[in-house]
Amino acid sequence: MVEISDIVQVVPIASEPDRVIWTANPTGKYTISSAYEALRVKTPTVQWARLVWGKGPSPHHSFICWLAILNRLAVKARIIRWGLCDDNICPCCGLSAETMEHLLFDCSFPSMVWNGVMRYAGVVRPPKPWRWELVWWCRKAGGKSQLAVLRRHIFCATIYYIWKERNDSVFGNQQVNVQRVINNIRESFFCYSSYFTNRNFVRLIDQWTV
Repeated sequence: MVEISDIVQVVPIASEPDRVIWTANPTGKYTISSAYEALRVKTPTVQWARLVWGKGPSPHHSFICWLAILNRLAVKARIIRWGLCDDNICPCCGLSAETMEHLLFDCSFPSMVWNGVMRYAGVVRPPKPWRWELVWWCRKAGGKSQLAVLRRHIFCATIYYIWKERNDSVFGNQQVNVQRVINNIRESFFCYSSYFTNRNFVRLIDQWTV
C-alpha cells in the first residue's frame, strides 16, 4: 500500500499564505447576491417575468400581480375550500362566484376599470379574458422602451388597485367605486411619469390628463 506520507510529499505546497476563496463567485469574494444565486433553484424564465418584475411597476404592485398570475390571491372560490367563508359570491357584483378570472376581468366592476385604464393607456379595444390579456400585455409591455415600461406600471397598478378596492369592500364595508380605482391608478402613473421624456409617453400623459 502507498503510504500516506508518500502521497503528501508529492503535493505541491505554495509559498504564499493560505486564503479563503468563495467558489460561487468568479472573483473569489463572497457576496450576498452570489450566495443567493448559488442557493436558489434555477428554473426557466416565465413569459411574464419582465411584465411583473421588470423596470416600471412598484414592488408592492408587482407582488400582488405575481400572486394573481399564480392564482394565489385569497379570492372566495379558494378560501371557501379552507372553510373560512360561508359563500363564494363576488363581493363586488353579488352575482357570480369570485374566481381569479372573475375578480380581475369578468366582473362588471373590473371590466369598467379596465375599459377606462386601457383607453388612457392608448389601447383601443375592449378587455378580453384574463389569460388572453396576460399574453397581450406580456407582448406589448415586455420591451425596454419607455412606453413599454409605463404600460408595465399601468398593468400591475391596475391589478393591485382592483384587489385593494375589493378588500376595502370586504373588510371596510364600503361600495366599490370604479372612478376611485382609476384615480388611484392615475395618481400612481403620474408619480412615476416624471422620469420619462419619450414622445409617445408624453402623448400618453396628455391622454391621462384629459
